[in-house]
Amino acid sequence: MNASVFATWWSTQLSSLTTASGARLKLLRLPGESQAKSPGAYFKSSMYWSISARSKHPAEAALFVDFLANSQEAADILLTDRGVPAKLTETDKAAAEYLDTAKVGQAPRVTPNGASDLEAIIKRHTEEVLFDRETPEQAARSFITELQAEIDGA
Repeated sequence: MNASVFATWWSTQLSSLTTASGARLKLLRLPGESQAKSPGAYFKSSMYWSISARSKHPAEAALFVDFLANSQEAADILLTDRGVPAKLTETDKAAAEYLDTAKVGQAPRVTPNGASDLEAIIKRHTEEVLFDRETPEQAARSFITELQAEIDGA
C-alpha cells in the first residue's frame, strides 16, 4: 500500500483515493499531453443510467434514476465518484479545478457490450511486453483476439 508513485485514475476519484491511501495526492496530466496536436483527455460520464424498455416497473425505475441524478442525498452518498456535487471538500475542489483547466478532445464511443474487461486485458498484455514474455506484435494480436472473444460472447 502507498508504494506507487504514479497511476491513472479518473480525476473525480481523487477524494476516494486520498481517503483510502491516507496520503495527500495530486492530479497531474500525462506526459506530453500539453504538447499533443489532439488531446487524449476527454470528459467522460461517470455513469450511463438507463431503464430497460422491458422493465415491469418503468415509473419506479425512472424515479430511481431521477434520485441518482438530481437529489442532494444521492450526491452526498456518491460524492465525486459519480460527478461533481455542489458541496465540495478540498480534494473535490482540486478535482473540479483540474476539470476546469483540462484541454479535452472528443470522447470515445461508449464501451461496447463485452468490452468492460478491456483494462484488465490490456494491463496483462502490457506486462507481458514489459517483462519480455511477449513481443509487442504478439501482445497486440493476443489482445485483439481476447477482446474480440469477450465482445462476441456478450
